[in-house]
Amino acid sequence: CVEKNAFDYNSFFDEFVKSARKWTIDINARNRLDRNICVPNSDLPSPPGYLDRPVTSHSVKDVDPNITVKRSWDIALGPIKQLPMNIFIMWMAGNSISIFPIVMVIMMFLRPIQAIFSMQSTFQMIEGSQAPLQCFVYFLGNLLGLALA
Repeated sequence: CVEKNAFDYNSFFDEFVKSARKWTIDINARNRLDRNICVPNSDLPSPPGYLDRPVTSHSVKDVDPNITVKRSWDIALGPIKQLPMNIFIMWMAGNSISIFPIVMVIMMFLRPIQAIFSMQSTFQMIEGSQAPLQCFVYFLGNLLGLALA
């Protein structure tokens, strides 16, 4: 005789296996695109953060043009902001003839030259009325860094 309120482990296990397979992913695939994601039509709710529609990406220029201007000024003022740190590093290196001060002087000399030669790629994305001034400030900061070396 089976009791009326007895728990049926076999039917519970079958239902558990069926519900566990509603959301599956093949982790043995070679890359992410080859993975087979199985999501059958069911009453299982979507996971938190899941969207049925594709997410549209907005570029920074579309959102706020002031952010682009601020970022371009940060790039332009970068070499000038590095001058105090470079002065401190050169002071810490000392004036003795050893490998560390020699390497520091060479790097202080080469970095501004490389930055000046790559100015076109650095300011390729900058637009607006302040672009020539920003390029001049960037060039001036690199010349000051070169003079420090």
